[in-house]
Amino acid sequence: MKKFIPLIFLIASFTALNGQRNEPFSTNSISVEVGKTGLIYSIVFDRMIKNNLGLRVTAGTSFSSYLRAFSTFVGPYYLVGSNTKYLELGVDIGYLSINENITRRGNRAFIFPDFSIKTYYLNANVGYRKYGKKTMFRFGASPGYSKSGPFPGAYISYGLRF
Repeated sequence: MKKFIPLIFLIASFTALNGQRNEPFSTNSISVEVGKTGLIYSIVFDRMIKNNLGLRVTAGTSFSSYLRAFSTFVGPYYLVGSNTKYLELGVDIGYLSINENITRRGNRAFIFPDFSIKTYYLNANVGYRKYGKKTMFRFGASPGYSKSGPFPGAYISYGLRF
């Protein structure tokens, strides 16, 4: 629980930022994301700061018994486009912790890397974002780099705007 206290504080502080906005609809959202580093399930909090510039805070995990993964990251993104469809460009810095369970070696997980590691990493995001009446959908590529070298990544996300 102590690991989640800074994340909860960070999310709460973003809700206080930029409280009054004059936009046709809200672009702030909370969503569920699959991806980034292999198959990690994440909760994503998106907050628009000004114009098309936003900030994303994410915490994720895997539900694998072979490789237990925890990931958290934060980073800015910029939306190119208008109306409700956008090209999303962003950079995230994150922390990745993967613990390999040797006794379950016969089962393979979709997590990359597939060995125990605790590292900070940087990844880029290039994707598509679409806003519905009260929803947000996004997908794209997110290759990353850590001290272990480069690794592939992709994501798909669906959530609610507020």
